[in-house]
Parts: sequence; structure tokens; C-alpha cells
Amino acid sequence: MTGMGRKKTQMKMNQGNDARQVVPPVRRSGLFKKFSEVTTLCALETTFFIFFPAGKAISFAHPGDEPVITNLARTGNPDPGSYQRTLADHEATMQALNKEYHDVLEQLEAEKKRGEILQKRKMMNQQSYGRRLWDTPVDELNLEEVLTLNAMIEDLQEKLQKHLAERSAQTYAPTEGSSVDPNGHEKEPGN
Repeated sequence: MTGMGRKKTQMKMNQGNDARQVVPPVRRSGLFKKFSEVTTLCALETTFFIFFPAGKAISFAHPGDEPVITNLARTGNPDPGSYQRTLADHEATMQALNKEYHDVLEQLEAEKKRGEILQKRKMMNQQSYGRRLWDTPVDELNLEEVLTLNAMIEDLQEKLQKHLAERSAQTYAPTEGSSVDPNGHEKEPGN
């Protein structure tokens, strides 16, 4: 017969008062395990007390009862002014954080404006670079500049063709019997 392996214990409420009077050892160890995980993961110093209807109690302490109880005893009765000091400290912290937030927002706005200015300068430089290429004799340009100038000329040629086609379509709206095509050329007979 093979072993059942480790099974997860289901946590559900026991039925009947007698069954609720005692906590089974499996549940007790499960509770301690969960308490231990929480205190370790959160770096807490804590003590848990669980009281049962039968009058019994169990406790769990991490790292132990004494440090937690000593800490509680030390903070027992705070003086009345401590709340006002805490509130004042909180207000000062919030004001400092708000000031820092607004300073950062102002810096962000300034950087956005600076970026826009730089973008405009870049566009102006590109335009002046293009003008310089147009004005410089081809013999004085290097290969990269010649290729850039060629691309600019091809782009201009495409734009001019589109513009002329639009203009001729508006000017010469051909009728069905017209012998002129949209580019302003005579159509060949039979087409």
C-alpha cells in the first residue's frame, strides 16, 4: 500500500458545541505555521492569544513573549502632547512632500518647453541644411549629401505631380466627349 502523501487540511467550522470545545492538534499546528509565516514575512514582533469557549487558551509569540510585552508596557500611557507632536510632524512632512511634488512638476514643464524649443531648432536646422544643399554646387557635395539632395528632389517631384494632377482635374473637368485627359494632354483617337 502506497502512502497518501501530505494532504492539505481543510479548515472548516466543527459542527456541534462539543466538537468546538477543543482544537485538534492538526489545526493548532496549522495556526502556528500561518502565524509564523506572517510574522517572518512582515518582520513583526507579535503575540497571539486565542481563547476557546471551554475556557482554554493558546498563545504564539514571535520572537518571544517578553520583548513584545515589554514593548507594550513601555508605550502604555502616551502623554497628551504626543498626538499633537505626531500630527505636527505629519503636517510638516506632507508640506515638504507637496513642495517637492510641485517643484518636480515645474521641472517637468520646463523640460517639456525645452524639448519643444529643441524640436523647433532641429526642424529649422534641417530646413537650412536643405537650403544649403540646394545652393551648393553638386561638385562640392559628398556622397551622403548628394543622396540626400536626390531624395529631396524625388520628393519634390512627387509632390509637384500630385499638385499638377489635382489642379488639372479642377481646371479641366473633362466631359464624356472631351478629348483632353486630366493631365491636360490630348487623347489619342479611339481611346
